[in-house]
Amino acid sequence: MGYPDDYPTPFAPDGSIADPVLLRLIEEADPLPPAALLKLGPFFAQIRTYTVLADTLVASALLSMVDKPPEAKGPETLLDAAISPAADSFVDTFVENSAEPPRPHDPGDDKKYVPSWFHILASGTNIGLLIEKIDEKFFAVAVSPDPATLSDD
Repeated sequence: MGYPDDYPTPFAPDGSIADPVLLRLIEEADPLPPAALLKLGPFFAQIRTYTVLADTLVASALLSMVDKPPEAKGPETLLDAAISPAADSFVDTFVENSAEPPRPHDPGDDKKYVPSWFHILASGTNIGLLIEKIDEKFFAVAVSPDPATLSDD
C-alpha cells in the first residue's frame, strides 16, 4: 500500500525533503546545539548500522564548539575546557583527513563541510526526525528520541 497517485511526494528526486509543511517546521526550528548532538551520538553508537552517524554527530558538535568564540559557547564551555587540547587536535585531524562529502557541492569551494542538524518531533510524542542541512537543502537522516529526553551519561 503506497500513497495515492495524486498525493505529493515528500521528497525531491535528490532525496531532499520537499514536503512544504515539514520544510516550514524545519525553517522555524533552531539548529540542534552541540550538547544535543553529544547526547545523540552515544544513542546512535549503540546501533551498529548507525556508528558512522554517531561519529558524525559528535564530530559536528566538536567542530561547532571549537569554531565559536569563547563568549558564544555558553554551557558547552565546561565540556570544551575539559577536552580543549584533544578537541583541537581531533578537529584538525578530522577536517584535514575527511573526504569530500558524497553530496552536491561546489568543487571550487574551499570551505570545510560542517553540517547543521535539526530535530522535528512528531506531534504528541518524544520521537522525531533527525534532519541534516546541506547546501540549503534538508535531508531526513534518522528517527530518534528527543535529545532532551536522553541521559547526559
